[in-house]
Amino acid sequence: MEGEFVVESRTVNKLILAAAHGGDISKAKHWFERLILDFDLKPDVTIFTSMITAGAKYGDVEFAEEWFEAMQFYQVSPTVASYGAVILAAANAQDLAAAEKWFGKMEEHGLQANQIIFNTVMSAAAKAADVAACEAWFHKMKEALFVPTEVEFTTLINAAKEAGNYEKASEYFSAFRQQGLHPTDIIMDALIGAAANARQPDEAVRVLEQMRSFKVTPSHRCYGTVMNAWFKTKDALQVMKTMRQMQEAGYKRSVVDYTMTMSTLKQSLGQQRYQELSRELFLERRFDKVTSQS
Repeated sequence: MEGEFVVESRTVNKLILAAAHGGDISKAKHWFERLILDFDLKPDVTIFTSMITAGAKYGDVEFAEEWFEAMQFYQVSPTVASYGAVILAAANAQDLAAAEKWFGKMEEHGLQANQIIFNTVMSAAAKAADVAACEAWFHKMKEALFVPTEVEFTTLINAAKEAGNYEKASEYFSAFRQQGLHPTDIIMDALIGAAANARQPDEAVRVLEQMRSFKVTPSHRCYGTVMNAWFKTKDALQVMKTMRQMQEAGYKRSVVDYTMTMSTLKQSLGQQRYQELSRELFLERRFDKVTSQS
């Protein structure tokens, strides 16, 4: 009929993808069902990959695998992106074994991994604090003739960070620099985090200062990670000092910054000193709110 509104599968896929990116699995399912029942359209590989991605966001491996199987039921051939979405679900679930299993299935299907998928498996190892596995996958990526970037080196540092091994993280950063790559605040923050997890706040401060020599502006996150390093050692005065530096750099304190400072004060200072400093911080926070609203 002339002028009749026709729904295309790509339109529904955009709605599924929006739900997937928002982590709304129920909404993604809703639009998939409408695709089949209301619009009488056949789902393609892009739609199934979007459904798998919905589960991947929250590390729901079972959901991701279920929709991968559904794709086969509809006789839709998976792509590298489809396998990558399942591997991402495994990585977010800190399930290295599942990530490696699906990487193997992808190769059995005759598909070659891209650099993103190699890094996703590395990320699974990093989140599981398995430094050796993360490094092994890094070398496999290089054997596949991919050139490491800041992304992969950051993943290596994150693996060392999760394992509390700052020395290894520093080693990876040195290798990164030897490759002629210039750091950004992302890899530097990972290195600061490694120092924090290893209870080496002085090293966290050193890395923060080193950023200036690289002409890299520390982000709010970098200052927050240094604060966390001092927080782990219960050094309230250094937490406050770093927070002041963060403010001088033009960043406003977040609720997390404020809570971290108050908690450290309570743990490490006497009651009288705690009350004095907490009152000072409270008044400053009220001032922040007033000035931000004016």
